[in-house]
Amino acid sequence: ELDPGGHILVRLEPGTEREGLLVKVPWAASPIFHDVQVPVAADGDMLIESVTAGKQEVHLAEPGNIMNVPIPKAAATVEVVPGETVEVTLRAKSEGPKVPLAGTLELSRAWIVANTYVRVTPVDPETRRRGRTTKVKLDRTSERGDARQHFTWDAELVSPGRYVVSVDDARWETEFPVPETGDEGVHLRAPDPVDVAVTLVAEDGGALPEDLAVLWRPITSAWAYGGTLHTAHRDEKTGAFRFRAPAGRISLSLDDFMVELTKTEILIQGRSAAPTVEVRRRSGFVIVLEDEDRVLRWIGPWFEKAVKADGGVAHVGWASNERGKIVSVPESGQYTVTLREIPGYERVDPQLVDVTEGEFVELVIPLRRSR
Repeated sequence: ELDPGGHILVRLEPGTEREGLLVKVPWAASPIFHDVQVPVAADGDMLIESVTAGKQEVHLAEPGNIMNVPIPKAAATVEVVPGETVEVTLRAKSEGPKVPLAGTLELSRAWIVANTYVRVTPVDPETRRRGRTTKVKLDRTSERGDARQHFTWDAELVSPGRYVVSVDDARWETEFPVPETGDEGVHLRAPDPVDVAVTLVAEDGGALPEDLAVLWRPITSAWAYGGTLHTAHRDEKTGAFRFRAPAGRISLSLDDFMVELTKTEILIQGRSAAPTVEVRRRSGFVIVLEDEDRVLRWIGPWFEKAVKADGGVAHVGWASNERGKIVSVPESGQYTVTLREIPGYERVDPQLVDVTEGEFVELVIPLRRSR
């Protein structure tokens, strides 16, 4: 039986900015969703029901950009009692006066400009989180016969701090500080494009997994704050993975968790580049949960850890597929697997699984329903 939880009445202090914000709290009413995000009302209070009992944090936040992780603006801890309502008052810190930010953009003629804006995003140097993105209009100043493309971007009022400016058409972004006086002379010069064709080969000489995809993004001054992963196009004739990227360092990764690249960074220069990168098979196991004659869809944070039987090595990462939870380990051997409680089922005892180098084995766990 699911925990009915308690309720939280959220109030905002007078003068608190409301537009675009949300309230985020844990949610007890579902084994699938582990928190609830409620848009802040234009006025009045907000009642959030079915919150997990116990000490909980209530966050006033703005929507995030990367993986939709909310960016906290204020927080408070409350004690939630089943069936009762607790009140909490939040106030976001004042952002202070705004200052102007504007500048120019210079691009190679080889970049095709389809968008009429750059994206400006505040970043936190300590948490490395990105704030809410603003699109700033571009105006072309170059003529058709000019050697390069030149643009100006309109002044935008922002808070002093650090910012990432993204130029989507050039797949490029950079990061810089905005002082207390603002900066209306920021000059952006995106690197020239390089046509890249990455060839993948298996380290052991075997066949590569089917439908493998190569993901890439530039390594720039904004690297620490994340960014958009781009998918390379697979050439059906040659098998190479093609993309156009700004000259410089490029990060590469794969969309298949069971394999990895032996080299995850390349340097590209000139008009074209054709690097060859080896693919190595990882080792691990896939946890499959069975409820009688059906496979239980993996929808909760039920995996806790996997530790080598001698206690020396732990798992290094995990993902999910249509069968269950994929767990990667750094070396072969026997591992002890621990799961968290799964709502509606009896607690699962720690399980042993033997991992072979370069392979993923299935660990099938039959579940028993709670009475």
